Amino acid sequence: MMTVVPPGFAASRHDPVRALELIDRTAVLVVERLGWAVRLVAGGFRAHALLQSGQWNAAEKEATEILSSSRGAPLSRIPPMGVLGLLRARRTGTGVWPILDQALATGDGPGLLPMGLLFEARAEAAWLAGDDERAIAEARRGLAGPSPTADPWQVGALACWIFRAGGQPPPVPSAEPYAREMAGDWAGAAEAFEARGLPYDAALARLGGDADAVRAALRAFTQLGAHSTASRARARLRALGERRGTRTPWRANLDNPYGLTSRQLQVHALLAQGLTNAQIAAALVLSLNTVNHHVAAILTKLDVPNRAAAARKLPREDRD
Repeated sequence: MMTVVPPGFAASRHDPVRALELIDRTAVLVVERLGWAVRLVAGGFRAHALLQSGQWNAAEKEATEILSSSRGAPLSRIPPMGVLGLLRARRTGTGVWPILDQALATGDGPGLLPMGLLFEARAEAAWLAGDDERAIAEARRGLAGPSPTADPWQVGALACWIFRAGGQPPPVPSAEPYAREMAGDWAGAAEAFEARGLPYDAALARLGGDADAVRAALRAFTQLGAHSTASRARARLRALGERRGTRTPWRANLDNPYGLTSRQLQVHALLAQGLTNAQIAAALVLSLNTVNHHVAAILTKLDVPNRAAAARKLPREDRD
């Protein structure tokens, strides 16, 4: 079991590069020698690291596979439930609290499954729903929880959620990005988050900046498919007196889990039929350059390397 402690610690310290490296290095040992119970725990940490690094589709797949398994102890289900709860909060804001409440009810492991990550998820989910008071309360619960820690990455993250929700963060040791953000240095915080391999957190920090910074955050949220967070960015732009780019996307852009626009769905449907870009351009009466841009955007949003993978990725009901 000690094999999964280092990657678990790395994930809880928001160090996805290190966590994934450690998990991949010990993957064979975990499965072949230590059994599936430990594999599921490691998989939960991997799901968190993938989420932190911006690989949301891979994180969702990993978390779903763990939760669909009948193997493993109940505690191994806490991290993947937290991941799925966060993804729902960030993407649509629906079906969030049942899974986060279930994770909380499952309980805390003795230092192995840090509950700080779960309370971070709960604080963020409340913030995304516009309930700042609950966001502050959830973060404070994490700081005063059954497994308190003085690690600056864990307590700093919770303190920063109190700050983002408009509260007064407690004087706890905070890692550099959180300390910078709470001190008003959003640019330095964003840079530090990016250096750590945390693109979503960097975008969150930019919400505290000027209009250009918030627009950069909005682009990042849109690319990740974080529609709920993108709404917060648009509200921030309006608060800054901006109007350009603050309109909510068309419903068709939100009705599929990857945020493809109506036109991109049309392009994908033809792509899935095996048409070339030139053939798609002729069918939709678009320029070849426009179709090239749409196909590139589709591959990025679906997080796939090629057209064949894109054709397989999107569910049939989302193509129509």
